[in-house]
Amino acid sequence: MRVLVSILTVCSVVGVVAAIFGWQEVARLRAANGLLMQQLKAAESNASDAAAAVQAKHQAEIEQLQREAREVHKLRGEVNRLRGGADSLAQLQETNRRLQAENRSLRESATESVANAPSTGQGLRSFPRESWEFLGYTSPEDALVSAIWTMQQGDPQAYFDSLAPSEQERMAERWQDKTESEISTKHQSDVAAITGLQVLNRRDVSDNKVMMDVYIEGPGRMQRVSMRRIDDEWKFAGYVELETP
Repeated sequence: MRVLVSILTVCSVVGVVAAIFGWQEVARLRAANGLLMQQLKAAESNASDAAAAVQAKHQAEIEQLQREAREVHKLRGEVNRLRGGADSLAQLQETNRRLQAENRSLRESATESVANAPSTGQGLRSFPRESWEFLGYTSPEDALVSAIWTMQQGDPQAYFDSLAPSEQERMAERWQDKTESEISTKHQSDVAAITGLQVLNRRDVSDNKVMMDVYIEGPGRMQRVSMRRIDDEWKFAGYVELETP
């Protein structure tokens, strides 16, 4: 009997010990499982962050490519514009060379005319700067001097009154965004270097229109000017392009 009790006691102890070890193993496994779950969640979060980073990188690359494409388009347009500008520049340079040649030829003619013409002859009238004043509009020459005198005085309205209607329209369009002070300053600057005018040639185109070749002393250039008679008064009608010799 005692042996049976001893055996049962040993079995109970063994069972308790086995149960204790089993519970410990279960606890360990549960802890390990919890750790694995945390690691799994961390891995999923990292994978999500990595995918978002890759997506953001791809989007940034797409936007960069779009910007570069727009820049390429702009550069192509700029290249085309510069090519057109180069053609225009070549034309302007050729025109400038032609005008310089014309100016030299006319200056030589002017020098010859001044040397050969008598000081009071009808073929030549000289208006040095110190003689400028308002001469009225009774002749083309007087009207021209009156116009340039108003520029010297910085009086835009008086200058406007000295113009033919077509030239008034052109000037009104050019002046629409400028103040009277700006116009006055521009006019005085335009005539500051001029030391005198010489009318070298006058051609009566009609009863109401006259062309004059005027040598501008100081800058040393020739200008062909058109004068119109409006209601018995001569008015400045603008510059005319010189003919190629």
